[in-house]
Amino acid sequence: MATMTISEAEHIIDVFATALQKERPPKNEENFYWKRYRHHLPLSILQGYDVFQFDIALKLRIANMFLFFEGRNNFEEQFAKEIRICTLPSASLIMFIPDDLLVKFKYLAELSKTLSRESSEFRKYERPILEEDRAHTEWFISNEKFRSLETSESFGAYCRRIGANDPIYWQKIYTRLSLEYTSSSPKGNKSVRV
Repeated sequence: MATMTISEAEHIIDVFATALQKERPPKNEENFYWKRYRHHLPLSILQGYDVFQFDIALKLRIANMFLFFEGRNNFEEQFAKEIRICTLPSASLIMFIPDDLLVKFKYLAELSKTLSRESSEFRKYERPILEEDRAHTEWFISNEKFRSLETSESFGAYCRRIGANDPIYWQKIYTRLSLEYTSSSPKGNKSVRV
């Protein structure tokens, strides 16, 4: 990723927040596959943003809120709350699955209405779909880059170490996040109003 502005970060956070509130299929559906996968959402509703962009967006918000709350009487309480809010919700991210995989689960749900889930014919369709779903879920466990993401708490501590008075605060933040520091990046050590 080249760079990201604070406005872009807020937009990405809004996209994920809206997606997490997306309506899901009815809970009263009796079908096994709807019971198991009704909480999944299509990846396409994230508008092409990935988990790494979301992580950077959350960290830019933490950095911005550090400056925004700094000097206030309730700084410690407000900044700690912001860090909790901006913790990458790994469990929630797993619910976003490729659109085609969601279509396959819907197909299994329909198929299970006419074929026994115990039949060899049904299992012939089910097995590759379950393997694809398992691979998607295991990515969050096995992906080195994802597993090595800095926690919100650690990043918040880094903001504290820099301090709100550092004249190149934002430049240090961008360097820490491996973002290119450009003319559209925040300057100095002032919070950015969005």
